[in-house]
Amino acid sequence: MLASGKIDDMAQAVKFVTKECINGFDMSGTALFISCENIKVSQGFKSVKLFENSTVAVKEAFDAISKGIEENVLVLAIHTALKDDILALFADRVYSSAISKPFDIDTDGLNTADVVAGILFGSKSSRFELKSASVEDDFKKAIEGSLKVASLAADSIDYIEAAAYGVPQADKEEATILSEIFGQKPLVSSSKAMTGHTFEASALTSLVLALKAADEDIVAASGFLEHSFTNEITFAYANKLKKIKNFLVNSREENGVYGSFVLSKA
Repeated sequence: MLASGKIDDMAQAVKFVTKECINGFDMSGTALFISCENIKVSQGFKSVKLFENSTVAVKEAFDAISKGIEENVLVLAIHTALKDDILALFADRVYSSAISKPFDIDTDGLNTADVVAGILFGSKSSRFELKSASVEDDFKKAIEGSLKVASLAADSIDYIEAAAYGVPQADKEEATILSEIFGQKPLVSSSKAMTGHTFEASALTSLVLALKAADEDIVAASGFLEHSFTNEITFAYANKLKKIKNFLVNSREENGVYGSFVLSKA
């Protein structure tokens, strides 16, 4: 579940997303892992843990469920656009009128937005399975580690939701690694042009949108991508109908943390 754009009442948005994610499940048996902002939504949950970013929160949720520590984990990620610390870090790249153009040679900055994202992991009735979650200090190690844990070969991945957010050096690094590991088989897209770069919430935001794509078998275009700096991977220049069984979602945090998650449709 995702709420994004300009959110006037963040607490209400969090309550709405939480309600939609839980949707009848027993909150008292569900752990809450929340990323970044301490919005008070903990009442009724089995336990609550706070994390610096949603990449680590999802990895910890996967580990807790895999080890039998938790049966269900709701991961919530919250980002408020244009916070002072974000502006200071990206003062030369964040423009209110700019549009992120991941993988495009003409990209000139990135945008951001308010977002509340939520996913309930571990539900036995779910149509999707989070098969692996890998967090490393290197993109290639994260992707290869996630494929290994999922017991899937690179050529079994149908679709990749990339971490790319419209900063050339970072996007080129990811594109090179994707080319080395996957070649041209999977369709590659990045939702950052639609959502903006939601920073600490971006991993969960990308996961929500990737799940929607897989559910509908439609890979959304990597928005505003016109002239890519590489032809060694297959980009979704427009919305594409594609049967999706296995898909991979990448994330990149500003503190040098890289995440990679493999999911499969039941």
